[in-house]
Amino acid sequence: MVKRFLIFSLFSSIIALGNIYGVKTDVNYNLPNMGLLSHNMEDQIELHGSLAEFDLRSGYSPINVLKGADYIRVGVLDEDLGVISVQITDEAGNTVYYDSMDTSMQNELLIDTSGWTNGVYGINFYNANGKRLYGEFEI
Repeated sequence: MVKRFLIFSLFSSIIALGNIYGVKTDVNYNLPNMGLLSHNMEDQIELHGSLAEFDLRSGYSPINVLKGADYIRVGVLDEDLGVISVQITDEAGNTVYYDSMDTSMQNELLIDTSGWTNGVYGINFYNANGKRLYGEFEI
Protein backbone atom coordinates (compact mmCIF):
# COMPACT_ATOMS: atom_id res chain seq x y z
CA MET A 1 0.00 0.00 0.00
CA VAL A 2 2.78 2.43 0.93
CA LYS A 3 4.75 1.47 -2.19
CA ARG A 4 1.72 2.21 -4.40
CA PHE A 5 1.19 5.53 -2.65
CA LEU A 6 4.84 6.55 -3.15
CA ILE A 7 4.84 5.63 -6.84
CA PHE A 8 1.50 7.40 -7.39
CA SER A 9 2.80 10.50 -5.57
CA LEU A 10 6.04 10.51 -7.57
CA PHE A 11 4.27 10.33 -10.94
CA SER A 12 1.66 12.89 -9.85
CA SER A 13 4.41 15.28 -8.75
CA ILE A 14 6.34 14.87 -12.00
CA ILE A 15 3.23 15.57 -14.05
CA ALA A 16 2.19 18.52 -11.86
CA LEU A 17 5.66 20.10 -12.12
CA GLY A 18 5.64 19.58 -15.87
CA ASN A 19 2.29 21.34 -16.09
CA ILE A 20 3.44 24.22 -13.87
CA TYR A 21 6.58 24.87 -15.92
CA GLY A 22 4.88 24.33 -19.29
CA VAL A 23 6.70 21.11 -20.09
CA LYS A 24 4.72 19.01 -22.52
CA THR A 25 4.45 15.46 -21.29
CA ASP A 26 3.20 13.16 -24.00
CA VAL A 27 4.85 10.10 -22.53
CA ASN A 28 2.50 7.22 -21.75
CA TYR A 29 3.11 6.16 -18.14
CA ASN A 30 2.13 2.53 -17.77
CA LEU A 31 1.72 1.65 -14.13
CA PRO A 32 1.04 -2.09 -14.10
CA ASN A 33 -0.56 -3.90 -11.15
CA MET A 34 -1.40 -0.68 -9.37
CA GLY A 35 -5.01 -0.25 -10.41
CA LEU A 36 -4.05 2.97 -12.18
CA LEU A 37 -4.95 3.74 -15.77
CA SER A 38 -2.18 4.77 -18.10
CA HIS A 39 -2.47 8.38 -19.16
CA ASN A 40 -0.95 10.90 -21.51
CA MET A 41 -1.76 14.17 -19.82
CA GLU A 42 -3.38 15.10 -16.55
CA ASP A 43 -3.93 18.54 -15.06
CA GLN A 44 -3.65 19.18 -11.33
CA ILE A 45 -6.82 20.59 -9.75
CA GLU A 46 -5.84 23.07 -7.07
CA LEU A 47 -7.63 22.54 -3.76
CA HIS A 48 -8.33 25.08 -1.03
CA GLY A 49 -9.40 24.65 2.58
CA SER A 50 -8.41 21.96 5.03
CA LEU A 51 -9.68 18.65 6.38
CA ALA A 52 -7.60 18.99 9.56
CA GLU A 53 -8.66 20.74 12.75
CA PHE A 54 -5.22 22.34 12.98
CA ASP A 55 -2.94 22.14 9.95
CA LEU A 56 0.55 23.56 10.41
CA ARG A 57 1.71 22.55 6.92
CA SER A 58 1.07 25.54 4.69
CA GLY A 59 -0.03 24.61 1.19
CA TYR A 60 -0.25 20.90 2.01
CA SER A 61 -3.26 18.97 0.77
CA PRO A 62 -3.84 15.36 1.87
CA ILE A 63 -5.76 14.80 -1.38
CA ASN A 64 -4.34 15.03 -4.89
CA VAL A 65 -6.83 15.57 -7.74
CA LEU A 66 -5.88 15.18 -11.40
CA LYS A 67 -8.09 15.82 -14.43
CA GLY A 68 -7.61 13.68 -17.50
CA ALA A 69 -9.39 13.89 -20.85
CA ASP A 70 -12.47 12.03 -19.61
CA TYR A 71 -11.89 11.31 -15.93
CA ILE A 72 -10.99 12.78 -12.57
CA ARG A 73 -8.41 10.87 -10.50
CA VAL A 74 -8.53 11.38 -6.73
CA GLY A 75 -5.52 10.19 -4.75
CA VAL A 76 -5.53 10.21 -0.97
CA LEU A 77 -2.06 10.97 0.36
CA ASP A 78 -2.94 10.58 4.04
CA GLU A 79 -4.53 7.31 5.18
CA ASP A 80 -5.87 8.70 8.47
CA LEU A 81 -8.57 10.94 6.98
CA GLY A 82 -11.36 8.53 7.87
CA VAL A 83 -14.47 8.54 5.71
CA ILE A 84 -14.65 11.49 3.33
CA SER A 85 -17.48 12.52 1.03
CA VAL A 86 -16.74 13.53 -2.57
CA GLN A 87 -19.21 15.85 -4.28
CA ILE A 88 -19.01 17.40 -7.75
CA THR A 89 -21.44 20.13 -8.78
CA ASP A 90 -22.11 21.80 -12.13
CA GLU A 91 -22.28 25.56 -12.78
CA ALA A 92 -25.90 25.69 -11.60
CA GLY A 93 -24.97 24.03 -8.29
CA ASN A 94 -26.59 20.70 -9.15
CA THR A 95 -24.82 17.63 -7.79
CA VAL A 96 -23.60 15.53 -10.73
CA TYR A 97 -21.49 13.12 -8.68
CA TYR A 98 -21.51 12.04 -5.04
CA ASP A 99 -19.67 9.23 -3.29
CA SER A 100 -17.91 8.54 -0.03
CA MET A 101 -14.71 6.66 0.57
CA ASP A 102 -13.07 5.16 3.64
CA THR A 103 -9.48 6.34 3.29
CA SER A 104 -8.19 3.60 5.58
CA MET A 105 -9.30 1.06 2.95
CA GLN A 106 -9.21 3.01 -0.33
CA ASN A 107 -6.62 5.55 -1.46
CA GLU A 108 -7.76 6.19 -5.03
CA LEU A 109 -11.01 7.05 -6.77
CA LEU A 110 -11.50 7.30 -10.53
CA ILE A 111 -14.51 9.32 -11.70
CA ASP A 112 -15.68 8.93 -15.31
CA THR A 113 -16.55 12.33 -16.83
CA SER A 114 -16.88 11.18 -20.45
CA GLY A 115 -20.62 11.97 -20.72
CA TRP A 116 -20.54 15.32 -18.94
CA THR A 117 -21.35 18.58 -20.72
CA ASN A 118 -18.72 21.29 -21.16
CA GLY A 119 -18.54 23.80 -18.34
CA VAL A 120 -17.03 24.62 -14.97
CA TYR A 121 -17.49 22.14 -12.14
CA GLY A 122 -16.81 22.38 -8.43
CA ILE A 123 -15.30 19.49 -6.48
CA ASN A 124 -15.72 19.24 -2.71
CA PHE A 125 -14.31 16.87 -0.10
CA TYR A 126 -15.94 16.78 3.35
CA ASN A 127 -14.99 14.85 6.47
CA ALA A 128 -17.09 13.86 9.49
CA ASN A 129 -16.04 17.04 11.33
CA GLY A 130 -17.48 19.29 8.62
CA LYS A 131 -14.07 20.37 7.34
CA ARG A 132 -13.82 20.90 3.59
CA LEU A 133 -11.38 20.92 0.68
CA TYR A 134 -12.68 22.43 -2.56
CA GLY A 135 -11.59 23.31 -6.08
CA GLU A 136 -12.80 23.93 -9.62
CA PHE A 137 -12.11 22.37 -12.99
CA GLU A 138 -13.36 22.79 -16.52
CA ILE A 139 -14.47 20.25 -19.07
